[in-house]
Amino acid sequence: MDNDLEKRIDAEIKLEDFPSSFRHIVNALGVPAAIELAKASGGLTQYVPKYDQLSAPARDRLILQEFTGFNFRELAIKYNLSEIWVRQIVDKDSAAKARQEYLKNQTGLDFGGEGQAS
Repeated sequence: MDNDLEKRIDAEIKLEDFPSSFRHIVNALGVPAAIELAKASGGLTQYVPKYDQLSAPARDRLILQEFTGFNFRELAIKYNLSEIWVRQIVDKDSAAKARQEYLKNQTGLDFGGEGQAS
């Protein structure tokens, strides 16, 4: 289809042209973005993550940026988490950093040709 014609058709699409089961998404995104979504993945069954699942990694990064070594309680209150949960986030990050450091310091076995049969 001609690009100009497609733009004219897109401009004519209204909220009521979308299936009623999709209108809450159109209301959240706006008609132009919903049209682009339909073009990109229309007809496909796709999983849309819950906001909590989507936002948890970003929240955890913010917690780690704000962590001073002693402010578990303050971060728990600020992010509406238990103090234990904040400790787990920090511990998980510390373990990951320790593993990265360990792997970085490992060297491969290199015998420089010694002990090889000729």
